[in-house]
Amino acid sequence: MGKQLSAADGFPVMTRRFPAAHPQAVIVVAGATGVPQGFYRRFAEYAAARGFDVITFDYRGIGESAPDSLRGFRMDYRDWGRLDLASVLAHARSHLPIHLVSHSFGGQALGLLPDPTVVASMHAFGTGSGWHGWMPRAERLRVAFLWDCRQPAGRRRSAHRDASAAGHPRAAREHAQGPSWRSRAYRRRRVG
Repeated sequence: MGKQLSAADGFPVMTRRFPAAHPQAVIVVAGATGVPQGFYRRFAEYAAARGFDVITFDYRGIGESAPDSLRGFRMDYRDWGRLDLASVLAHARSHLPIHLVSHSFGGQALGLLPDPTVVASMHAFGTGSGWHGWMPRAERLRVAFLWDCRQPAGRRRSAHRDASAAGHPRAAREHAQGPSWRSRAYRRRRVG
């Protein structure tokens, strides 16, 4: 059974807790873009059986944190880190260390937190840099084509996209932000 938390702006964020009998630490799972928390259930059960309290959650607009209709729904990637993940980490605070296990976007969300020091460690998998400039030339060209040509064309054809094999939709605006927030952050880093 899930538990509803309120993000800093009041938006309801749905979580699930997988308690350990004698916890040594807390793991918060920061998922990938559009992937509902149920995807991480088996990992959470495995970790809980080995002494970790585990909390999974759905970002706003995804899975159990999605409104009944996404028509007119507004959000952006930054909300997922600075509001949704931050509220889950605040809820997880205890005398135990908190470890962030992050998948894809979840690995970048740490940098969006108002206070990343609440996290004792982060373990990321499938997290890209968000910038294709460091990739080998052939891969860089392929990724640039996908991000700059193919995805924008797809966004124009469809208001919503299936974000996972389970078919959970996400807002088209969130998908459209991907290239812009990635490129702005890395341009600033390279210039500054």
